Amino acid sequence: MKRTEKATDTILVRAYTNSEWDRCDFAIVHCGEVWKNIIRKRMEAIQTIAEDSELCSVRYYGASVDFFQTEDEDILKLLEQEDWTFIEMDEDEERTLACPENRLDTYNLSIFPKGRFMYSAFGKHTGEEFWTEELTFADIANG
Repeated sequence: MKRTEKATDTILVRAYTNSEWDRCDFAIVHCGEVWKNIIRKRMEAIQTIAEDSELCSVRYYGASVDFFQTEDEDILKLLEQEDWTFIEMDEDEERTLACPENRLDTYNLSIFPKGRFMYSAFGKHTGEEFWTEELTFADIANG
């Protein structure tokens, strides 16, 4: 895995958990053209209600995200300066990464007014939450 300045279909983003026993250090979001088109449509849809002062977010099931933990300082250093970055990975590299101990379920995409979004998931048997930093769609789409 390596950081790249050019836009790719994969981003590395800081991620967290409220678990007292499990860990989550980062997430990988797969953001190809199909994903961008879906997010763009959802961002446009939320604009019709964005002026509602009580609107917090619109939440969708499903996600193009996977959460991970690591002891690898090289991976952690990729996020030292930024909350997210475009990355390049070998084809099978993601399969070698360590997932949290929790079996994650109920993946959500929360879209906020003003073009921001974040992913979350919950431990199937614990209810513990895992979440990413908030991201700005325009930054990713315009890479």
